[in-house]
Amino acid sequence: MKLTQNSRMPKRVVKKSLTRDRVIERFKQRLAQQIQNMVIESGNPNGFVASAWLEKWMERPLPVLAGKRPVECLGTLEGRNHIEQLISCMQSGAFCLECVGGI
Repeated sequence: MKLTQNSRMPKRVVKKSLTRDRVIERFKQRLAQQIQNMVIESGNPNGFVASAWLEKWMERPLPVLAGKRPVECLGTLEGRNHIEQLISCMQSGAFCLECVGGI
């Protein structure tokens, strides 16, 4: 088993972690774009920075997630789908049954 130079973790574990991190980062970029589009369509986008708003929102515990922070749900496809659904429901101001059901 090959270990990484600066770590005692096997290379395959490090590579899997980097791939997961990239998936999550791309997901967050896509969400930020979705949020920015929602604000453009529904409100006044002047001065609104979707990525900054998203970072703060991701760290807040939410009742709809049984008190979890959205960032805690990003590790699985199911969790990411649920977060995406929550964001989509925000535009209408109503939570759909799939959102309220939690993870």
